[in-house]
Formats: sequence, C-alpha cells, structure tokens
Amino acid sequence: EYYDGLRSYADVSRTISWSPVFSDERLRTLRQVGTVLFYVTAWARRPWRPFKMVLNLIRGTHESRSEMALANILRRNRLKPKE
Repeated sequence: EYYDGLRSYADVSRTISWSPVFSDERLRTLRQVGTVLFYVTAWARRPWRPFKMVLNLIRGTHESRSEMALANILRRNRLKPKE
C-alpha cells in the first residue's frame, strides 16, 4: 500500500501521508503551497515565461514537463462529458 501510494506523487488530489505528524490534507496543502512558491519564484526571475507557456500550449508544443501536464489537464477537461 505504501509503494502504491508513491506512484501517485504527481497527482496532488491523491496525496497520502505516512507521517504521524502530517495529515493527508496538511501534506496536500504544503505541496500546493510549495508548487505555487516555485512558479512565483521562477516567473519572477523570467517574467516572459508564462506568456511563452501559453504560446506553446496554443501551438501544441511542449518545452517542459509543466507545459505537458497543463496540456494534458486541458485536454482531459475538454474530453470530459457534460453532465
């Protein structure tokens, strides 16, 4: 079960904490805050990067894992059936 939980490291919604100190929700929140801090710092150093990311998404090209992940999320949401 522990190793199976590690396979979902990229899916924040399935975050599982094995620590007695942090709950699943607390770990999920810390991961999200860390991701936001990473991108704020990266984009502050390279302010053109978000614009290039949008342009690459429009073109259908990917220069980074984050662009590929964002394209996959957008594609899944487009393919999701309407309720």
